[in-house]
Amino acid sequence: MALQTPAREVIAHESRQLRIFIAAHSGQQGGAELCLDVFLAHLPRARYKATVLFGCEGPMVQAAAEKGYPTQVVPFVWWFGYEPCSWYWRNLLKSPFRVARLARLLRQESFDVVYTNSAVIFEAALAARIAHCPHLWHVHEILRPQSWRSWLPIRTICRLIDRWSDLIVFESQAARNIFASLHQPKTKTDAVSNPVRFLTDIEPSHDPAVIRNTLGLPQDALIVVWIGQFIPRKNPQLAIEGFARMRSPRPAILLMVGDGPLRATVESLVPEELRPKLRFLGFQRDVQPIILASDVLLLTSVEESFGLVIVEAAACGRPAIATACGGPEEIVRDGETGYLVPCQDPDALGRALTRLASQPELARQMGQRARTWALERFHPQNFSSLMVAALESLVATQQQRS
Repeated sequence: MALQTPAREVIAHESRQLRIFIAAHSGQQGGAELCLDVFLAHLPRARYKATVLFGCEGPMVQAAAEKGYPTQVVPFVWWFGYEPCSWYWRNLLKSPFRVARLARLLRQESFDVVYTNSAVIFEAALAARIAHCPHLWHVHEILRPQSWRSWLPIRTICRLIDRWSDLIVFESQAARNIFASLHQPKTKTDAVSNPVRFLTDIEPSHDPAVIRNTLGLPQDALIVVWIGQFIPRKNPQLAIEGFARMRSPRPAILLMVGDGPLRATVESLVPEELRPKLRFLGFQRDVQPIILASDVLLLTSVEESFGLVIVEAAACGRPAIATACGGPEEIVRDGETGYLVPCQDPDALGRALTRLASQPELARQMGQRARTWALERFHPQNFSSLMVAALESLVATQQQRS
């Protein structure tokens, strides 16, 4: 991979501990935050000392602190994807002062590299540029102008990401290509797939039969699960419409896991005859037991930079049916580990569900192939090694310049 640092250079500056300043847009549990959690878990502690700043409170702040990392909550302002309100605009006016404080901190504490873990925040990147500190921007979003509310044009944001970075890492080739279609970067870029989190053998408490009993699910039913935020981009309504078109030889139940602004509307629109077959479970911090209790995962997004939940399902040996919306096309091997269907097509979703419902052995084989593929392609150690190599390359380059 292009990010690999020559062994000579790594050894040359390996004698001292490197300081990493990490800026995360949120402390809530999402794909970008879970990837950061894996990175922190596998970061070589003898070599690196990391400080993590989160944009808001949430379980991932505690998770980082429990790993022994200094953490702080700073109200980073989002330059796209925000909800407009008076608090937001007041916070935006304060951002120049935060940038100045961050730049001063980077210089005073002699940080070696800054790592911004989302494209929606910019303050740490600008501070790194002011402080002349190497900066890695990890973009976890597909940057399309029509997909985001922003006070700057998305093309301008792409130009600034390029200008304020020494390396840009995308989580899929699809996200990388869309960025390049808006702005051809002069900065080096690469694509590093997000990692799987579930590697251990299934614990006795995670036995699918036990979990089904706990959730009150029939043992003989086909369990379909959808996991995500109830927001337009995730398109939860499509999951229900596709499920309604499935023809299953046995009883079937759709589990909807997650929360968000559309949840009440989606629940209210469920047809009366379908209500006994749907369960809304709300937000779940640990989704592994629910995936293990299911037979197939649905992902119905309109657009997705990666699709971490597909990898999580694969690690549990479950096939996925996903919309061909970017990132999932680099995860699902169509016809081998699951199926890819067009976006906004409930009939295609229903046909794919019917195929797996009527052929349980095919679903089982797809799940096995998906697990093998996930553990080979998306192992957390591979992810962390590539990200560490990226950081090392920035530090080595900075030392050569100095």
